[in-house]
Amino acid sequence: MLLSSVSSSTNVVVLVVSPLTIIQQDQMQILAEHNIKAFRLPFGDESVVSKDDQQKLCKGEYSIVMCHPESLLNNTWGKALLRNEDFTSKVHAVVIDECHIVEDWGEEFRTSFQHLKTLPSIFSNASFIALSGSLTKHQIKKLPSILGLHEPAIVEESPDRCNIFLSKILKSKQTDVHQIYEEIFRKECDGLKKDQLNYPVTLMFMPLYYISQASAYLRFIFGSNDITKSCYAVLYSNQDKCVLNYTINALKAASPVIRLILTSSVAGMGFDPPCVTRIIHAKPPASIAQYLQEIGRAGRRGQQSHAILYYNKRDLAANTPGIQQDIIKYCSDDTRCLREKLLEPFGFQKSDQIANDKCCSICKSKSAASHLLSAMENVEI
Repeated sequence: MLLSSVSSSTNVVVLVVSPLTIIQQDQMQILAEHNIKAFRLPFGDESVVSKDDQQKLCKGEYSIVMCHPESLLNNTWGKALLRNEDFTSKVHAVVIDECHIVEDWGEEFRTSFQHLKTLPSIFSNASFIALSGSLTKHQIKKLPSILGLHEPAIVEESPDRCNIFLSKILKSKQTDVHQIYEEIFRKECDGLKKDQLNYPVTLMFMPLYYISQASAYLRFIFGSNDITKSCYAVLYSNQDKCVLNYTINALKAASPVIRLILTSSVAGMGFDPPCVTRIIHAKPPASIAQYLQEIGRAGRRGQQSHAILYYNKRDLAANTPGIQQDIIKYCSDDTRCLREKLLEPFGFQKSDQIANDKCCSICKSKSAASHLLSAMENVEI
């Protein structure tokens, strides 16, 4: 709807606030394909806004203005833009993308998120849209006050991805943490080495330290460190931009050369690879909302996919920094359907259309046991 309105209007500006450069770059490319003029406000060590672009922004010549909250609220020129009535009067809509992270990131990590609630008073005549694919019921209640929105209309649908099979695996009982992680990543690295062509395109989420260990092992077994020839890649914050951009673009292919991607949570939001069909977590993320976001990178074109979560008691300790009860319950309960537990914090139930053998490891095990019992009862003695 926004695309059609801005493409058919002049001097109508939509301001889009999003948290990650990787999201903005992907969206800028899509806008360019639709011949919609868009501009990204500079962030961090990027170059300043040229005088020509300043004038175009104020005249409303860019239909979409993309920015980090820091670009708008902390940057000198961004603040000046908010005080410029020529610009603010042309903004007809403000979009807060990935709004589920506003509260958590705003507390300590990126405090400018806390000040997004000032935007409704600046753009008093604009419509506001807050978007997320993983807002829990609790977050939905708190978000209006966090963003300064008064009685917003809520449009929601189930976040369930029926094409993703869910499974969880208890880690080995090794006491050496390094050995535990090595067992997990070596299994995948060796599988990639054995059959690159048939290895499913996989995002493997791990702590950064173990990403470096796995990367070193991959260099050892494959030899080459040339990203343009490699069947594996690494994605993490503050990575070399050339490597990052090459990897993201390579993964847009239906069947890319890159098959295994070692990553931190940087690839958990806004990343839209059409080819990923497997997600592996070497440890549980901090919350069920984060887990839902990250496994949502798989099967984005409807392909049957698989999400695997490794865990142990150490991962679920109550004193683990940031750990939430919903992910602890998801891992520790071995009796309930994983999909039901995944959807519960969001206020939804799993579809009756999902067969047990397509749902999760627990449902599949129960179904197999039921079929076996039924077969045994039908055996004539």
